[in-house]
Amino acid sequence: PDPTPTPNLPSDEFSYSLLSDNTYSITINAPTVSDGVLRIPETFNGKPITVISGYNGDLSHVNAIIIPDTVTTINAGAFSGLTSLHKVVLGQNVKKIMPQAFKGCRNLEAIALNEGLETIGSEAFFSCASLETIEFPESLTTIGESAFSSCLKLKEVKIPSKVTVIPKRAFMSCQALKSVILPDGMTTLGESVFLYSRELESINLPNSLTTIEKGAFCNTNFQSLIIPDGVTRINSGTFTNIPNLETVTLPSSLEYIGNEFISLNKNPITIKYNGSMWNWNIIQKDTNWLK
Repeated sequence: PDPTPTPNLPSDEFSYSLLSDNTYSITINAPTVSDGVLRIPETFNGKPITVISGYNGDLSHVNAIIIPDTVTTINAGAFSGLTSLHKVVLGQNVKKIMPQAFKGCRNLEAIALNEGLETIGSEAFFSCASLETIEFPESLTTIGESAFSSCLKLKEVKIPSKVTVIPKRAFMSCQALKSVILPDGMTTLGESVFLYSRELESINLPNSLTTIEKGAFCNTNFQSLIIPDGVTRINSGTFTNIPNLETVTLPSSLEYIGNEFISLNKNPITIKYNGSMWNWNIIQKDTNWLK
């Protein structure tokens, strides 16, 4: 079992700042660890530590971090670039992982996200190239832009039910990603959300989906895609350069098709439309929609 967090450590190893809610934030300076595991203390001066601000010292000897239950926020860039890090154990009360918190932790292999986590900020796990699995808690509501971009070994993603938008580049260049499961209630797939995820071949598109932004499926590995009824906008380059794509089925709800929404594909593409010819003719299509 994972070791439990230790109490206060000498303050020269950490710096503390008193916050307005009478709790402390902590900055890691030069902690002494004997087993490669950094245990963040729970309290300072009898008050809980709720925020991890970041680190200043050399943490090249740290390969695992244990975050106590008192912590609610991991600040922007807190562990960014910590290439020695292989594992993170979150406490039970983390609510926010802020932008770039673990960006560039290229050897991070495992992090268990706690139930109660609500926000993962932009680029929070950008270029965590060794991360193979991530299990999102049902409490999660927000995934930031490029949050998991360039997670080269990530294989499967299941988005929880409270997330309604996957923003731009959130899973771009996830080169091992094969399967994505989206919840009912999902409304928007952002620009280039799966761009260069070249192995991606399976995704369920729920009927709640309304918007697919520019380049969402560009450079993926789909053979066919059925766009659900309810989608009103398909933007430029959505189905560009998908080598194995054969069939795209478009819904009768469609109101707009952007430029070159299907282009640079190796095979001829069959476009099926589920509406009437009259409905097809009134769809707004950019000038070069089929170039």
